[in-house]
Amino acid sequence: MKLEVKNLKKSFDDVLVLDDISFTLNEGDIAGFVGTNGAGKTTTIKAIFNEYRIDEGEILIDGESISKDNLKEMEFFPDQNNFPKDFKIIDYCWYNYQLTFPKAKHAEFKNLFKDVVKALSLGQQMKSKFSQLSSGMQKRALLAAVLVTKPKILFLDEPTSNVDIKAKREFIELLKELAGNLGLIILITTHQIEELEKFANCLIFLEKGKVVYDDKFNSETENIYEVYDKAFTSDKPIINKDLLKDMYKNQTNSKK
Repeated sequence: MKLEVKNLKKSFDDVLVLDDISFTLNEGDIAGFVGTNGAGKTTTIKAIFNEYRIDEGEILIDGESISKDNLKEMEFFPDQNNFPKDFKIIDYCWYNYQLTFPKAKHAEFKNLFKDVVKALSLGQQMKSKFSQLSSGMQKRALLAAVLVTKPKILFLDEPTSNVDIKAKREFIELLKELAGNLGLIILITTHQIEELEKFANCLIFLEKGKVVYDDKFNSETENIYEVYDKAFTSDKPIINKDLLKDMYKNQTNSKK
């Protein structure tokens, strides 16, 4: 499985939002997709899911353009604020399954659902509402709704935010399993780059609609903050340390 994004350009009202975006992800890749707000991350993902018509470029899955058939190979793991919390897990999974496979029979779903909840240890919670679950358990339940369609490419938005350390570590191990042993392609948008260091094997950084960094990443030999700083270099420091020192020095003198 391969996802290729080639030379994407997209404008809204004559404002260039995506400027020649290109990257390639292969089977087993876990990519950190990083950029400030407005850098083009969301627009790129919506273009991949065919929600936006691009002005230039192409998006290929195993060498073929995006179509109804290969769109079924992809799933988006939503932010915790963007799903109906009054749904029961089993109902939400069935709802998501129907979106991908409108003509599917409930019996087919039921067999898959049983396997997924067993694999994710959700058996006791399968008929619980999302609102009744802890934040970490909600993440796992959302992943169940995604995995029931058996995607080969998975997009996640801030997957480790708002959960405790134990739930975070468990979720990271799940992602490693999905990519490392099952061969999924995983792309993660996040502002918590320190989390990416634990499981990402490639990094894609965006700034003002352009890719400013796209390369493999090895946490054993590289520091993610150093990679980030090199990609987002700025001639002008954000913090004026000398001014802060002078301010506190003057304040101390005035109190004498």
